[in-house]
Amino acid sequence: MVSPQTSGDDVWAPDEERDDLDECWIDENFLPNVMPPVLILEFILGLLGNGFTIWVTWWHVKVWTSYTIYLFNLALTDLLFVVQLPLRVHYHMRLNDWVLGEFMCDMVVFFFYANMYGSIYFLTCISVERWQVIERPLRSLSRRRSLMRAKLVSVALWFLALVPQAGMPFIFHTFEHKNQTRCLSFNQPWLMRNFNVWNAVEMVLGFLLPFGIHAGVPRAHCATNPRLLQTRKRAAHFMIVILLIFTICFIPVHIMRSLLIAVKLLVPKNCGLHQMVAQVFYWCLLLSSCNCIMDPLILFLSGDRFR
Repeated sequence: MVSPQTSGDDVWAPDEERDDLDECWIDENFLPNVMPPVLILEFILGLLGNGFTIWVTWWHVKVWTSYTIYLFNLALTDLLFVVQLPLRVHYHMRLNDWVLGEFMCDMVVFFFYANMYGSIYFLTCISVERWQVIERPLRSLSRRRSLMRAKLVSVALWFLALVPQAGMPFIFHTFEHKNQTRCLSFNQPWLMRNFNVWNAVEMVLGFLLPFGIHAGVPRAHCATNPRLLQTRKRAAHFMIVILLIFTICFIPVHIMRSLLIAVKLLVPKNCGLHQMVAQVFYWCLLLSSCNCIMDPLILFLSGDRFR
């Protein structure tokens, strides 16, 4: 990680790009050295893993259950995310210079956050469905036959994942800086005012509520079935993997994103703090993308369901 101390030209935005809430200019020059290798790896592994998951569920699963529907939709959200990764690689390999136009920049931001919250929602459904199979097998059997209910839930979750991101074109924009066109940049003037509102909504609907459900499911296992770890080891490992995906990919980025917004709004002239928080946030943002290569692990832990 590069030092948060930068030259005056990097720390402070030009006068026409300054705002009373966006005084400090975050140095993003380290991104071209960090992003492309990781994004290329995520593209290759994510394309293979999620493509394989969709292939298995669509062509080789004869009888679909609610679990299959949620897993298929999870892989679909990841695949939609993966296909836009080459655009981000292209941007960073051009040293953060976007040449593909405003619309394509909007689409990259849209699909990034749609994937993030689509993955969170469908992981939550898979976790709850798995808990029902373990703790309430007779009841869960009838629910798994109710494909219509699972389809309706999936439609509702797609709605929750996509609709809030429809505002992204009104929040993020391309802008010119030093003869370059920036996209996906938190140096954009007046960004934090609108981004703060969006973040508050997604923190509640897309993070805190699903996290509460994820945290409650293992506790429910212990409360209703104390011998779960002895008799249902595979199920326990399955739940642990889902919780690890959530913990590694989504908790850090939500904490650091909220912290970055708070620093931008509350201490707009503390440029050293801005740079430090922003760099940690960018690393967490990169880590959050790893969910597209971790989610296919769920297929391999599904056991006899896909044999």
